[in-house]
Formats: sequence, C-alpha cells, structure tokens
Amino acid sequence: MKTINTPELKEWQKQNKEFVILDVRSKTEYEDSYIPNSILVPLDTLEKEFTNKLPNKEIAIVCVCHSGSRSSLATNFLTGQGYPNVYNLVGGFMIYSMFVND
Repeated sequence: MKTINTPELKEWQKQNKEFVILDVRSKTEYEDSYIPNSILVPLDTLEKEFTNKLPNKEIAIVCVCHSGSRSSLATNFLTGQGYPNVYNLVGGFMIYSMFVND
C-alpha cells in the first residue's frame, strides 16, 4: 500500500498537484471539520459510489479518515478496482489537523 504523510500532502497542495483527497469518514465527522477541496464518500458507501465520484482512474487519490484505519481499507479497495495511484494518509485527519496553520 502506498502512503503519504501530512508534510508530503501539504507540499502537493502548495504545488497545486492534480490529485483528489477522498475523505471516507462519516458525514457527521466530515461536517465537523475536513481538508479543503476534499470529497466525502463514507467508507460504507464507497463500493456503490466510487465509479461516479472517481471517474479518472489515473489521477492520484489520497484517502483520509480519522486515524488511517478506514482509509487503508479504502486504499486497498480502490487499488483492487484498478486505481494505480492511491495513497493512504498516515495518521489520518487527526495528524493533518495538527498542521492546519503550516
């Protein structure tokens, strides 16, 4: 499984790299706080929604959840569906939120 850490993700954001941030937390968690420009597809609906929400299989996708567990499941699922550039955000939103003001 490919991974990315928060400093690397922040660098991608600064460089305006083309990628998707896929938040697989619940709607309630997402509404509380989220990474800007991310899209919400809760893990329990990912199997039904991934083809509509992620039509470009070649774009880099960064999966995020609270701590990294659900996003690792999402990363493995999408990789198994033929998406070659899927990354799990190490430490999830919990770690990302510590770097918000960087």
